[in-house]
Amino acid sequence: MKPTVRLLSLVCVIGGVTVSEARADNSYSVGVEGFRDAYKEYCVDGAGVDPKVDIHTDYGSVTASYQHTAGSYFTAIDGRYSQGDADYKSLSGTINNISDKEGEARLRFGANMVAWHGIVMPYIGVGARLFFDQGKGMFSSIGAEAYDRHITQLYAPLGVTYQFNWGSWVFRPNAEVDALFWGKVESHLGEVRGNYNVENTQHGGVGLRGEFMAGQQYKYFGWEIGPFVRYWHVDASDIVSTPATPPGTGLEEPKNARLQVGGALRVNF
Repeated sequence: MKPTVRLLSLVCVIGGVTVSEARADNSYSVGVEGFRDAYKEYCVDGAGVDPKVDIHTDYGSVTASYQHTAGSYFTAIDGRYSQGDADYKSLSGTINNISDKEGEARLRFGANMVAWHGIVMPYIGVGARLFFDQGKGMFSSIGAEAYDRHITQLYAPLGVTYQFNWGSWVFRPNAEVDALFWGKVESHLGEVRGNYNVENTQHGGVGLRGEFMAGQQYKYFGWEIGPFVRYWHVDASDIVSTPATPPGTGLEEPKNARLQVGGALRVNF
């Protein structure tokens, strides 16, 4: 049986075998993920030391995507919802099992090109990430009171997927660079007695992500599984003051880094 590539309406040569494909303008994907998130903040206090905030979260996710192909071009919409429990550690003490939620939505535009015995799919787009840290009502090991924090970030993804066949298997490695151009961090410090809510704006950062998916495609559906990594480095935000802030000082969202490593399973239609 000749191997087929479901995503495209074209004829190509893979490993010396001619592959013909029937027209397929629309494709869908649903899946699940599991990953470990490691988050760090870097800031300098008045004594000149460098205290760090370390948060480790185990997440589970559901994902979905839709892709429309027209000739050699495609448009894709991707979505992800993740939920997990975070363990927090800083100079303010430790807190375990903080409920964290993360969502992501992306719109991508790209092209399908036959190259290197496979299909190359470069793309650009726009993405939004939402993060909810629900610490309200919790206290650290030394009595510090936690609070809720909401983060909204907008970024521009630039990436490429390379698809090729090996026997009955379909492989899809992907690499991407993300340029963060705006973010807002809402710290609900008003939940802590004597404080006020704070909103900081982020203006720069960069993300890197990659995955290596492998699976099989049948007549009406397919599946794929593989590891992935996502990394973000976000610059320090602007500095704002509140009525509770001492004169001449301000509050900022520190420079931070986030690394997510895990695996994904998807079913494609």
